[in-house]
Amino acid sequence: MRMMGARPFARARFAALATVLASSVALAQPSPDDARRADALFTEGRDLLAKGDALGACPKFEESQHLDPGLGTLLNLALCHETTGRLGSALVEFREAAKLARATGEAKREATAVEHVQALEARAPMLTLQLEAPAPGQTITIAGRELPTSAWAAPVPVDPGAIEIVVAAPERKPYTTSVTAAERGRDTVAIPALARLHPIAVATTAPSNTRRYIGIGLGGAGLVSVGVSIVVAFGAKSKYDGAFSNGHCDKATDTCDSIGQNATESARKRGTTATIVGSIGLAAIAAGVVLFVTAPHGERAPATAIIPTVGPDGGGFAVLGSF
Repeated sequence: MRMMGARPFARARFAALATVLASSVALAQPSPDDARRADALFTEGRDLLAKGDALGACPKFEESQHLDPGLGTLLNLALCHETTGRLGSALVEFREAAKLARATGEAKREATAVEHVQALEARAPMLTLQLEAPAPGQTITIAGRELPTSAWAAPVPVDPGAIEIVVAAPERKPYTTSVTAAERGRDTVAIPALARLHPIAVATTAPSNTRRYIGIGLGGAGLVSVGVSIVVAFGAKSKYDGAFSNGHCDKATDTCDSIGQNATESARKRGTTATIVGSIGLAAIAAGVVLFVTAPHGERAPATAIIPTVGPDGGGFAVLGSF
């Protein structure tokens, strides 16, 4: 970004700080090749700054700092970013430089960094995040850089312009939003709870006419039971009468031989079964009518039915249904 009318001032500032920022205090032990490359890049960056080409100098300082981190390089990078309008980046870097200078006992460099921090805290855009419900393992990336969890509650310095915010977490759908930051701007960004990739199933009961169907089923089973009871009753009567018409029983004495005795006993059992089946059938019909008439919409219930069964010497009942 060109700063019209500010180049002479920028040159003067860099010249005034030359003795303060001239060297780089190593923060790590790079390989010999990385150290040489970092020194060359640092020198190239300083030369570009001297010519007023901050845009060309910033990438040199960035790569040099990556290869061989140093306090001097960090201060130059921060000042380069401030000059090119990357106010949020500059603020973060000057804050870090102040901490490093304090830790290494370099009071002059610390004072320089603090001075810039104080000026940039008023100018740099700030984003404040409002988190609805952070998910386990959630990460927040602002302008391509992951924000430490410890910084979620504090205003975040950003560079002016379009800022993309990406929120992600395991087993959750990522959330992306953007905001246009302006110098001295103070924006608040709401971060909603992330939706699950596989929503938890919630059991629901859909409206149905199941109870009505049960009523119809019971009524139908009742009709079948009554019909079966009538058939069984007629069969029992026919068998009973047959014992007398075949001569095995005598109506006058009301006595039977062994064959007649077995026939009449079997007929009585069938008659009893017919009576029971018929009674249950009538009850089932009545219950079916009540269920059908009183069934509320939307209720689900187990479907059951009582079915009569008849054997050679009697009868019984089977209960069928879904539970």
